Amino acid sequence: MTSKIRINRSKARKTETELARPGISRRQMFAATALAGFGAALMPGRPASAQPAESGAVTQWDYEADVVVIGGGATGLPAAIRARDQGASVIVVEQSFDVGGKALHSGGWISLGGGDAIQRRDANGESDPDGFVTVETLVPTAALDDNADLCFADKTDWSAVATDGTPRYRYNDKGVIRGWADNAAATRQFLMDNYVRFGRIDGTHRGGGVSRARSARAIMKLADATDVRRGLVSRVDAGTDDGPSGFAVAVMGDRSGAASEGVVANGTALQRPLEYSAREKGVQ
Repeated sequence: MTSKIRINRSKARKTETELARPGISRRQMFAATALAGFGAALMPGRPASAQPAESGAVTQWDYEADVVVIGGGATGLPAAIRARDQGASVIVVEQSFDVGGKALHSGGWISLGGGDAIQRRDANGESDPDGFVTVETLVPTAALDDNADLCFADKTDWSAVATDGTPRYRYNDKGVIRGWADNAAATRQFLMDNYVRFGRIDGTHRGGGVSRARSARAIMKLADATDVRRGLVSRVDAGTDDGPSGFAVAVMGDRSGAASEGVVANGTALQRPLEYSAREKGVQ
């Protein structure tokens, strides 16, 4: 790295030209980060509660980094992780007291495909390394025989709209969809490499499939204590006994039918592993 971005409290805004790293265009940066999928970071256990600022207190900070990511949500965290994997120093700036964004409130239901690792696992009737997924494959093997061209066609070619099709997808930008289709399998692997675990594929959600089954929920397994690296979450953190905990802003739902007994799912199982990985890799 030949230069860094400095940000401080009194002058945090930068133009796109100032933010660009030498020799890398804005389009290239997006290709190297946004298409990766998701990403940022979480320490084990529950996040600290937001602390009210003392009356009259002034926060002073002055940091610098190669890459500054604005927002720690569904694209901010993966972008931060991807940039860190490429050797850049990274700061994530988040307006809330916690990271995760809207994805933390989601069901953690992710349609990717293109012959990704979860499609292959389910087509072969295999389990996962942790032994969390033990139920039989939930969809026909033929529905898991996928590739990038099918992904692309399902979101752009609507000459024959299936019952689960979304007609407005006819107007998708084909260049963007081509990029998504070509990177879908790599994105699934990226998420798995950063501690996200998936139950069985059980079809697809609106607009995600048409010709193939591509959707699986991000999962964790109930345990005595939360250990994000191992994919474990306590009942308190999952909110299954007393409601949302802060670690899980929405109660994690039972997903035993797509994995095994004690497995739960929602956006917590997506964003908390990404947060953990980002912090582990040195994202600030």
